[in-house]
Amino acid sequence: MKSPRIRLLLFGCVASALFLCAGVLEAQCLTARDAEKLFEQASALYRENDFAEAIRQYRDILDKGGESAAVYYNLGNSFAKLGQFGKALFYYEKASWLAPRDPDVRANREYVLSTLGIPGVAGPWGARNLGRLSRSLSQASLFFYLTFFNVLFFLLLGFSFVFPASRRWSRPAAVAALMLFLTAADLMRRQNDRRDKGALVIAPEAAARFGPSQEATTFFKLAEGAEVRVLETIGEWRKVRRADGKIGWVLRDALAAWRTDLPA
Repeated sequence: MKSPRIRLLLFGCVASALFLCAGVLEAQCLTARDAEKLFEQASALYRENDFAEAIRQYRDILDKGGESAAVYYNLGNSFAKLGQFGKALFYYEKASWLAPRDPDVRANREYVLSTLGIPGVAGPWGARNLGRLSRSLSQASLFFYLTFFNVLFFLLLGFSFVFPASRRWSRPAAVAALMLFLTAADLMRRQNDRRDKGALVIAPEAAARFGPSQEATTFFKLAEGAEVRVLETIGEWRKVRRADGKIGWVLRDALAAWRTDLPA
């Protein structure tokens, strides 16, 4: 039987935990209210065609941790209105990470891709379809599928051991669940790899040189909106590989890495 002192200590711990939780929730509510207020202010500037100031305020929301598909989408719209389609595409892509099936995000992204003359997902048939599937799912959705198929696999496997008569259907079903789990894991790997090492050309045109120097010969040129993979960074230069495998050095300011925001 617990002594009064132990009960008092437990009560104090529970009360403190509840107090801290309430404080965190209140802070989150304040942050949400502040973000909503800033979003409305930025949207008002957008409606007044003050796109540069709207961009500044939308980015201020991001700096304060108010990431959302709506903020990225409106940033994309603002840059598109200014005719900066590479930067618009950058933010439409980020909006699609959080809301991959939003029709407005998809329509505007496709419009910008068409304007820039950028084709869809390139590569062999299988890679193209896996790429499209990967882009149509958010990280939250993929995590759900990973968890679901993992649990389903072990449940079916356990069921086949407990009820041997069910093995005719439970083991093939377990194999199917395992294959779906591995597919979801591969899609998440593709997403993370692209976001960690990918970058987008935001300059009207970028020269890819044989070496990290302005004196180096230009090997090929990258159009605005082209996506590349960053292999190495030296000072103001980035070594990149484009979709066809060609490798060159590009000035850092001509690119925007997916994991970062655009330079101010």
